[in-house]
Amino acid sequence: MAVTIEQSQGRSSELPGDGRAGAAKPSDRRQEPRFPYQTVVTLVRVQNGESFELRKCWTRDLSPSGARIMSLEPIEGPKVLLKFLLPKLGSKYIESEICSRSEEQQTDIRNRATTMYLYGVKFTNVLSDAEACDRIL
Repeated sequence: MAVTIEQSQGRSSELPGDGRAGAAKPSDRRQEPRFPYQTVVTLVRVQNGESFELRKCWTRDLSPSGARIMSLEPIEGPKVLLKFLLPKLGSKYIESEICSRSEEQQTDIRNRATTMYLYGVKFTNVLSDAEACDRIL
């Protein structure tokens, strides 16, 4: 699906603790710059320790310590496992913490509006396939 950005709605939700006085803006908390990079991401979310959900997502930008992830559906919970389509990363999952959430309206080439859910994630741990399976199953 080809998309172009129509307008940003500016709606966002902050995670607990982010609303305190003097909290740093997300851009101020980053230690490395993010670079525009789009690739497919497999997102795994463990639900109640008993089941899991797989979802296809995309990156909007990437840095050594985090990324901006786009999804067609909302993502619940504070932590996810991500598997990027990056040749040099190999078969690894990256455990990540969701730091910010927002929504954006986009239109496709047929002028159909779609809500994209955007998530700022911080990478916390790199896992092998075996370690990821231990966390999931």
